[in-house]
Amino acid sequence: MAEVLRFERFLRQAQQRRAASSGRRRQVYFDRRELQLLVGLYSENVMAGEWRDYALDHFEGMALFSIFRRSEERPLYVVAKRLSAAATYHYLVFEGDQRRAIHASLDGALNFFRRRLKLVE
Repeated sequence: MAEVLRFERFLRQAQQRRAASSGRRRQVYFDRRELQLLVGLYSENVMAGEWRDYALDHFEGMALFSIFRRSEERPLYVVAKRLSAAATYHYLVFEGDQRRAIHASLDGALNFFRRRLKLVE
Protein backbone atom coordinates (compact mmCIF):
# COMPACT_ATOMS: atom_id res chain seq x y z
CA MET A 1 0.00 0.00 0.00
CA ALA A 2 1.28 3.48 -0.85
CA GLU A 3 2.29 5.94 1.79
CA VAL A 4 0.61 9.33 1.72
CA LEU A 5 2.99 12.23 2.37
CA ARG A 6 2.24 15.85 2.94
CA PHE A 7 3.74 17.96 0.16
CA GLU A 8 5.89 19.98 2.55
CA ARG A 9 7.38 16.79 3.98
CA PHE A 10 8.00 15.45 0.47
CA LEU A 11 9.83 18.65 -0.52
CA ARG A 12 11.92 18.59 2.63
CA GLN A 13 12.95 14.96 2.02
CA ALA A 14 13.79 15.69 -1.62
CA GLN A 15 15.93 18.67 -0.60
CA GLN A 16 17.74 16.57 1.99
CA ARG A 17 18.42 13.82 -0.57
CA ARG A 18 19.67 16.39 -3.09
CA ALA A 19 21.95 18.02 -0.50
CA ALA A 20 23.37 14.65 0.52
CA SER A 21 24.00 13.55 -3.06
CA SER A 22 25.42 16.91 -4.19
CA GLY A 23 28.24 16.58 -1.65
CA ARG A 24 29.30 13.30 -3.26
CA ARG A 25 28.98 14.56 -6.82
CA ARG A 26 31.00 17.72 -6.38
CA GLN A 27 33.44 18.23 -9.23
CA VAL A 28 36.95 19.36 -8.33
CA TYR A 29 38.98 21.66 -10.57
CA PHE A 30 42.34 23.37 -10.40
CA ASP A 31 41.96 27.13 -9.96
CA ARG A 32 43.93 29.69 -11.97
CA ARG A 33 46.82 30.03 -9.51
CA GLU A 34 47.20 26.27 -9.26
CA LEU A 35 47.21 25.90 -13.04
CA GLN A 36 49.86 28.63 -13.32
CA LEU A 37 52.08 26.75 -10.86
CA LEU A 38 51.56 23.41 -12.62
CA VAL A 39 52.11 24.76 -16.13
CA GLY A 40 55.15 26.75 -14.93
CA LEU A 41 56.73 23.58 -13.53
CA TYR A 42 55.79 21.72 -16.70
CA SER A 43 57.34 24.36 -18.99
CA GLU A 44 60.61 24.34 -16.99
CA ASN A 45 60.92 20.60 -17.53
CA VAL A 46 59.93 20.85 -21.20
CA MET A 47 62.78 23.32 -21.72
CA ALA A 48 65.10 20.85 -19.96
CA GLY A 49 63.96 18.15 -22.42
CA GLU A 50 62.51 15.87 -19.73
CA TRP A 51 58.76 16.17 -20.31
CA ARG A 52 56.80 16.46 -23.53
CA ASP A 53 53.06 16.29 -22.88
CA TYR A 54 50.44 16.74 -20.16
CA ALA A 55 46.75 16.06 -19.60
CA LEU A 56 44.05 17.45 -17.33
CA ASP A 57 41.27 15.20 -16.01
CA HIS A 58 38.37 15.92 -13.67
CA PHE A 59 36.41 13.34 -11.72
CA GLU A 60 34.03 13.34 -8.79
CA GLY A 61 36.07 14.61 -5.87
CA MET A 62 39.40 14.70 -7.76
CA ALA A 63 41.27 16.66 -10.44
CA LEU A 64 44.41 15.29 -12.10
CA PHE A 65 47.36 16.90 -13.87
CA SER A 66 49.25 14.08 -15.62
CA ILE A 67 52.77 14.53 -17.00
CA PHE A 68 54.14 12.39 -19.85
CA ARG A 69 57.52 11.86 -21.44
CA ARG A 70 55.72 10.75 -24.61
CA SER A 71 51.99 11.06 -25.16
CA GLU A 72 51.54 7.37 -26.02
CA GLU A 73 53.03 6.22 -22.69
CA ARG A 74 51.61 6.08 -19.19
CA PRO A 75 52.16 9.25 -17.14
CA LEU A 76 55.50 9.71 -15.42
CA TYR A 77 53.91 11.83 -12.70
CA VAL A 78 50.38 12.74 -11.64
CA VAL A 79 49.51 15.66 -9.39
CA ALA A 80 46.05 15.13 -7.89
CA LYS A 81 43.81 17.57 -6.05
CA ARG A 82 41.45 15.53 -3.87
CA LEU A 83 38.46 16.66 -1.85
CA SER A 84 38.55 15.13 1.62
CA ALA A 85 35.63 14.31 3.87
CA ALA A 86 36.18 17.54 5.82
CA ALA A 87 35.61 19.59 2.62
CA THR A 88 39.29 20.52 2.43
CA TYR A 89 41.72 19.70 -0.36
CA HIS A 90 44.75 17.44 -0.32
CA TYR A 91 47.39 17.44 -3.05
CA LEU A 92 49.03 14.15 -3.93
CA VAL A 93 52.00 13.40 -6.17
CA PHE A 94 52.25 10.00 -7.84
CA GLU A 95 55.32 8.69 -9.63
CA GLY A 96 54.02 5.90 -11.81
CA ASP A 97 51.68 3.93 -9.55
CA GLN A 98 53.32 4.91 -6.26
CA ARG A 99 52.25 7.83 -4.11
CA ARG A 100 55.31 9.95 -3.33
CA ALA A 101 53.90 12.98 -1.51
CA ILE A 102 50.73 14.27 0.12
CA HIS A 103 50.32 17.88 1.30
CA ALA A 104 47.62 20.32 2.30
CA SER A 105 48.93 22.88 -0.23
CA LEU A 106 49.96 22.64 -3.86
CA ASP A 107 53.22 24.47 -3.12
CA GLY A 108 54.16 21.75 -0.64
CA ALA A 109 53.31 19.00 -3.11
CA LEU A 110 55.37 20.65 -5.86
CA ASN A 111 58.40 20.73 -3.56
CA PHE A 112 58.72 17.05 -4.47
CA PHE A 113 59.87 18.13 -7.94
CA ARG A 114 62.17 20.87 -6.69
CA ARG A 115 64.09 18.50 -4.39
CA ARG A 116 64.76 15.86 -7.04
CA LEU A 117 68.40 15.33 -7.86
CA LYS A 118 69.38 16.06 -11.44
CA LEU A 119 72.32 14.79 -13.40
CA VAL A 120 74.84 17.55 -14.03
CA GLU A 121 77.10 17.13 -17.03
